[in-house]
Amino acid sequence: GINAEYMGDAEKSLEYAFKHCHKNHVDNKRRILQLLIPLRLLTGRFPSPALLKKYPLPQLNGIIQSVGQGSIKKFREHMTENEQGFIDSGIYLMLEKLEPTTYRNLCQRVFKLQQTMEKEGKLKKAQILKLGRLKAALALQGVSMDNDELECILANLIYKGFMKGYIAHNRAVVLAKANPFPTQTIR
Repeated sequence: GINAEYMGDAEKSLEYAFKHCHKNHVDNKRRILQLLIPLRLLTGRFPSPALLKKYPLPQLNGIIQSVGQGSIKKFREHMTENEQGFIDSGIYLMLEKLEPTTYRNLCQRVFKLQQTMEKEGKLKKAQILKLGRLKAALALQGVSMDNDELECILANLIYKGFMKGYIAHNRAVVLAKANPFPTQTIR
């Protein structure tokens, strides 16, 4: 796998390169960002719209949006559509590591919706994400999977620290009450 220490060093070096690259060398700044943005996405840090407007990276826009929205289908589509370009740029493997982040963000969105429903008295425990509700959120995106596959994905998210909780087999994932979606680190 990709070593977190090397990725941290790479991020610092790329930040330095971007900061010290002459302002008129827009293409060079864009090339640096093409490497820097995926590194930052791995830790949950998204580029500002202003940065993307100043240095357009159309190839990455779909990835950035789909990860942020938790859209698994769109993430996979953008990875497939741009596969050769990502490979040629040397960022394919880094971007592929964003799929768990995309699932995490989907779970977080469902959790936030459930928190709103709990405040409105429509739901008792927002911490319990029922598998049926998560499958429905995936189905809205055109992604179909059975309980075993979903539980496997959720177990990996918990194991890798993307979220805190435990799985109630064939029923739900029960999220921790404190900080169920911790700040991401490079994995």
